Amino acid sequence: MNTTGETKLSDHTETAQEQPTESESEQDEQPATEQPQRPALRMLEYSEKAFAIVGDTKAHRAQLKKLGGRFNANLKCGAGWIFSKKRGKEVATALGFTA
Repeated sequence: MNTTGETKLSDHTETAQEQPTESESEQDEQPATEQPQRPALRMLEYSEKAFAIVGDTKAHRAQLKKLGGRFNANLKCGAGWIFSKKRGKEVATALGFTA
């Protein structure tokens, strides 16, 4: 400790480099195209009375609004459209979700 009460951290730096493990090396060699892609739209149960459509909804804005959805940027599952569960089958069919 110095006179101002601050503790000086050690100037020690490590010179040894960590060797990647075999699994890390294999992960680095995999092309990025093999990673699974997230679906553009997801239908999630939101509450007892509602479900949400989240994901890349911008292209579907007019359709979602026409189906009776309300956009909410502050949903607990992320920004998306909220619907009554009464409209579940109608919305799923219109957006091409399979049962």
